[in-house]
Formats: sequence, structure tokens, C-alpha cells
Amino acid sequence: MGTIICRYCDDIIDTLPTNGVKTKYMVCNKESCREQEGSASA
Repeated sequence: MGTIICRYCDDIIDTLPTNGVKTKYMVCNKESCREQEGSASA
């Protein structure tokens, strides 16, 4: 089982089938997290 976690607020975004336990970090749809992503890549 794989888990997708927001890299800023640590909320679980989704799960996905994987071989073994895996954790992936992405950005959720919260406005505050999206703003951090925009300023981090600028």
C-alpha cells in the first residue's frame, strides 16, 4: 500500500496499490499549501 502525503501539512491525499509500503510526497489542494509551493519554486 502506498500513501500520498502533502509535503506541507502532512494530510493524506490518497492511497495507491504498490509492492510494499511506500510514501510519496505531493502538494494538496489547500490554498495555504499551494501558496507555499508557489513561493518555494520561485
